[in-house]
Amino acid sequence: MELSLNTKVKNGVRSIYGIRYARAERFQDSALLETIEQFPGDVADLPTAPQTPGTVEKMLGTPPLPMSEDCLFLNVFAPESVGHPVPVLVWIHGGAYLNGNGATPWYDGTNLAKHGFVVVTINYRLGAFGFLGDNNWGLGDQLNALRWVNNNISNFGGDPENVTIFGESAGGSSVIALMASPGIEQIASRVVALSPSLGQYRDQETARLREGEFRSALLANGINDVTTCSVDEILAAQTVVVEARDRGFNSFSPTHGGTHLAADINEAAARCSLPLFIGTTKDENRLFTAFDPALQNLNPGDVVKRMRPRFGDRAEAVYQQYSENHPTADPSWILSAVETDGTFRVPARDLARRRAEHGADTYVYWFTTSTVSFDGILGSCHAMDIPFVFDNLDKPGISFFLGEIPQAGSIATWFSRKVLEFASGQAPWSPFTMKDKAIVEVCADPKTLVDHDSELLALWD
Repeated sequence: MELSLNTKVKNGVRSIYGIRYARAERFQDSALLETIEQFPGDVADLPTAPQTPGTVEKMLGTPPLPMSEDCLFLNVFAPESVGHPVPVLVWIHGGAYLNGNGATPWYDGTNLAKHGFVVVTINYRLGAFGFLGDNNWGLGDQLNALRWVNNNISNFGGDPENVTIFGESAGGSSVIALMASPGIEQIASRVVALSPSLGQYRDQETARLREGEFRSALLANGINDVTTCSVDEILAAQTVVVEARDRGFNSFSPTHGGTHLAADINEAAARCSLPLFIGTTKDENRLFTAFDPALQNLNPGDVVKRMRPRFGDRAEAVYQQYSENHPTADPSWILSAVETDGTFRVPARDLARRRAEHGADTYVYWFTTSTVSFDGILGSCHAMDIPFVFDNLDKPGISFFLGEIPQAGSIATWFSRKVLEFASGQAPWSPFTMKDKAIVEVCADPKTLVDHDSELLALWD
């Protein structure tokens, strides 16, 4: 099929931005596009989903992006010349289901495409536009992007029978949620989940409560028709709900048993036959806590108090165990380590364990390479692994975020190649089993860890 698309060619890779894959009316499922058409303007004008800036965007000073409800576009990075269909990777961005977009330079797929892969990055609807009540419209958008890939990626040299979905944070929990969508095995082959925020999934009751709060916030501003109010009015009401109190970022996110999903996302993902590559970074929560002045001068008693809702009378003993495992850490860092495990590492390991019990192929990593920027206070924080997976250490903002990490280039080469091997159908390393619980540490000297931190992780059982 001869395509007439605005294409940029560099270093043997074609980059095509702004291909529409679906259309959607407000608060309805999107409709898959049967034709191939491209956004007519410049890449800089390519609209992203309506949103407010997230943590990374604020930290890096990312300029405001053009926003529109008409945002269901994807981008393709493909080898300029291929003699046979090549594996495809479809990236789903993170951002707490509230912000982010597929055209972020960090997600440029050029350096992966150079190795004979087609990389696709997508936008999907966010916040109330994508996840109001138990309507998982944003997940429906992702599914339509995968259907578009299956129908059209052969025109770009990709193999529709070999599609790996991968994402980080909310994107990581998105790809896990997609494993709980009926028929996913027909449109995807493998799954890569980086730092999946599995705690963002909501039950039906929570979804209804958040929807009620959203509609009350609109009514407080005299708005009773959500289909005709402005984007800014919806974002304002959404912000009221999100900022009301700490709810673990699940004000607007996938709902168990909502549209497109099984009744229990985690159980369905545990039973899904698709091979899974999953992992977390060592210091995930440092991204959210390191610069919070309220958390800088905590004493052990302050941290124990914060831990009591989860651990009850065991809180002091658990704090002591974490202190022994982190002998040079101050109380603020101990709190971050506890929250990192509770929010990211433990849920990811639990999913790996459940999949191992069902005999599903699962490969687990633990990313421990740390940034040296900001005097190293971020450690190996959330989002640290993204530039390494894409082998994009030269992209804007990354040197500011990472600093001059020794052997960063070799780490990026090793880790990105392991993802590509997996996307090709090869095992990147030994699978996680109930016998040895083997994981791989991603650092300058990658190594296999057996039953790592078992005593610490057992505290969460």
